[in-house]
Amino acid sequence: ASGGESTAYVYGNGVDTLADRPHFTRHTVQCGSRSCVFMPRSAGAVAAANVFTATLYVATGVHIQGLTDGSQVTGNTIIAEVPSGDPVFGAIRVRDGTGLVVKDNVVEGPWSNGISIHNLFDSNFQGNQITGVEGNGIRVATGRLLAGSLVGPFAVGANL
Repeated sequence: ASGGESTAYVYGNGVDTLADRPHFTRHTVQCGSRSCVFMPRSAGAVAAANVFTATLYVATGVHIQGLTDGSQVTGNTIIAEVPSGDPVFGAIRVRDGTGLVVKDNVVEGPWSNGISIHNLFDSNFQGNQITGVEGNGIRVATGRLLAGSLVGPFAVGANL
């Protein structure tokens, strides 16, 4: 992991290798300006049991993309105290994989979206509580089918 404008940036060499099943667990995090944690090209990544807080604008919360097969975002609390999240992002942004699990997370505050998903297959989204978001509780990119994916049940409220 390295610092910078993300709180944690987990990666391989960025060209032809992946981070091998990185785990980011049991942290209390003050989010950076770009993300709370960013895990590109990280098959089997796990972000679990963390508390993330954005007190200033942050582009995205927990963000996992590119070759994300088998990754998990579970049991996190992700709070925005000010409006945060680019329009296609949100508190949780996962994309580009198969067999992902996004489960039992609590999202609070004025995120652009609670969970934003794109290009995922055979993935599981259950037991997430999303309140106070400005856009969608769950945003699914247009034109993409989530073949074989299970979405729900969710507790979604206070969407403006």
